Amino acid sequence: MLQVGGWSVYALAQIVASYMASGSITSRRVILWLAEALICFGVTHYYRNLIKRWKWLSFPIHKLFPSVLAAVFIMGMVVYFVRIPIVLMLGRLFNPVTAFDIQQILGQSLFYFIVF
Repeated sequence: MLQVGGWSVYALAQIVASYMASGSITSRRVILWLAEALICFGVTHYYRNLIKRWKWLSFPIHKLFPSVLAAVFIMGMVVYFVRIPIVLMLGRLFNPVTAFDIQQILGQSLFYFIVF
């Protein structure tokens, strides 16, 4: 339940920030933020199940820390790439040169790394 609440707050914050930045908001943008929150929920829920299955909570901190950092960065990359088809379906401009630029991928993955 906490995950649902957290990702709902994330979507609402993105919607409000988008509205405040531009003075208006389109339904496509709202759908994008809601879809992104749903993707993040799915990815973090799956991660939570992996943590349980692999018994990471029993790891000593020196082994847990690098594992969590690597997993969170991978989750960020997954969200980045799963977002691309959604952006395409919503009819937003898509520049494959920019979207698949390594700096763009790493930068956006870092953003999701921070969010997670």
